[in-house]
Amino acid sequence: MLLAVLASPAARAAEPAANHATASPAVAYQLDEIIRDTQRSSASPQKIDLVWWLPAEFWMAATAADKKVADSEKQAIIELFREYTVVGVVVGDMGTIGVQKFRSEAEVRADLHLVDPAGREYTALPPDQVDKQLALMLQILKPMLASVVGEMGNNLNFYVFPGKAKDGKRTADPLAEGKLVVKLFDETYPFRLPLGSVLPARFDPATGERFPGSYRFNPFTGAQLNTRAAPSGSQ
Repeated sequence: MLLAVLASPAARAAEPAANHATASPAVAYQLDEIIRDTQRSSASPQKIDLVWWLPAEFWMAATAADKKVADSEKQAIIELFREYTVVGVVVGDMGTIGVQKFRSEAEVRADLHLVDPAGREYTALPPDQVDKQLALMLQILKPMLASVVGEMGNNLNFYVFPGKAKDGKRTADPLAEGKLVVKLFDETYPFRLPLGSVLPARFDPATGERFPGSYRFNPFTGAQLNTRAAPSGSQ
């Protein structure tokens, strides 16, 4: 339902689909793995928080199996999320019997920074500098998430950063090398790149055990991994 609602306005705003040679086929993406790779939270018992990066590859996975939305409309959504970098944030301060208060949208915005793999730092774009169709999509997303995750969803806000640096490279590319960092309230939320969920899975040739695409060796045995499909009957 979400995709059907989002696709039409986005399709009218986005440019025709472009070929991206570095992107892996969307059908190979596992949505749950991308969600895992793009969410971070603090280990501090003093807060409850979530930082969720929503790259274009998330939408490639989310739309891949939806037959009700035209391919051109799916691509319009994907292209819009390539033009910008979107991060969802919720931060709550814990009290003695639960969450004492959630930080406001303005409080988070004032202290939120994105650092790309080249070390360039960005602040969130003012609302009047965000594409109107993207802003509409994010307005639709918020109540839908709230209905799923409750109070945290009610306090989850989306912040939009530039999608490309001056050199034309994506500020937050899941296929890049290095590290993307979100800085907020004296905390850092790092995303090691490339994300394993957008690379071909790797397998232990002896056991067939499957690992994220960013792994090169079996962390349990040290055996070198490869990208060949697991042997029949293996894990």
